[in-house]
Amino acid sequence: MDTILMWLSLSYFISVCNGFESDISCLKSIKESLEDPFDYLSSWTFNDDTEGSITSICAFTGVDCWHDDENKVLDIHLSDMGLKGQFPRGIANCTSLACLDLSSNQLFGPIPSDISSLVPFISALNLSFNKFSGEIPPDITNLPCINFLDLDHNQLTGQIPQSLGLNVRFRTFSVANNQLSGPVPYFSNVHAVSLESFAGNKGLCGDPLPSCKDDDDRAFFISGFAIGWSVFTVLVFALSWFYLPVDICLNKFMSNGMKKKNQAAVQDTTQWWPTTLNTNEDSKIFEMEKLVTRMRFTELANATNNFSEANIIKSGKTGTSYKAVLPNGWFLVIERFHPLQRSEEHFVSELTILGTLRHNNLVPLLGF
Repeated sequence: MDTILMWLSLSYFISVCNGFESDISCLKSIKESLEDPFDYLSSWTFNDDTEGSITSICAFTGVDCWHDDENKVLDIHLSDMGLKGQFPRGIANCTSLACLDLSSNQLFGPIPSDISSLVPFISALNLSFNKFSGEIPPDITNLPCINFLDLDHNQLTGQIPQSLGLNVRFRTFSVANNQLSGPVPYFSNVHAVSLESFAGNKGLCGDPLPSCKDDDDRAFFISGFAIGWSVFTVLVFALSWFYLPVDICLNKFMSNGMKKKNQAAVQDTTQWWPTTLNTNEDSKIFEMEKLVTRMRFTELANATNNFSEANIIKSGKTGTSYKAVLPNGWFLVIERFHPLQRSEEHFVSELTILGTLRHNNLVPLLGF
């Protein structure tokens, strides 16, 4: 028994030391890769005594640890320090990092295309008020825990990855005051975004901003869908990721000087509903739009290998269920209905009710 206890204690000691060394390497790399003209990081001293001190790195400026007696970095807050350089890739060695604030500095260059491998467990990321350029990397959608993302006041270009809208965990999202263009994604959690989230990007369009030029085509599609679902109907259900713990340190992240964004509900979006529908029908379909997320049919087809037989989960009287995998790894169940003969009123009513159902034993309706 004594031997077993000794072995367990030694294993724990080795594990802690390895984790400790990794976090030391992380902070060393950050300090070495960034210019610090005002010496804000002067407390980040690395000498022979550092590894012998159980609390030394937890006392570094801008560093918070998970526990006072364990040198595992939880948060890094380096806001408004005049730091210069590119995104510090050595941050990957802070393997338990949950919150990162590099806002209001002079950082430049692209946001790493493999951001999810550098900060895989991040729940709050603030890179605002810097000089980051290039496109928002699609890989950012592969951060499973993120619920706070602030990229405003940079020099980002290109489109906002549409898959960002599928993240129901977002509480705050902002890409304001960049050089972005293209359509704004539809966000499943509409309370995470507002007009201010996208302001200052002349090339962006779509709700809650002015309509895109191709909104007539979108309206035509919605109108056709609303009155012609007898051809086929597709429902999308979430299987996983949506019931992960909501956040680890968002409240703490905000309380340490983070800007809180306006989380008011998105403004009324009925301006892009087809004018051929009457007011009553308009409001019904708008209610559905608030409950579910729209996805392109081509995206659904790609996710199911073009509705391959190999992806079939089950077939029934109403339709066929397919297993789907999105590019970011999320699993979905897609139900493709057989031709329906139901009335418009009946169909709208069923989808509205289905979209509101929530139970531990039910997967939620994600889109149609």
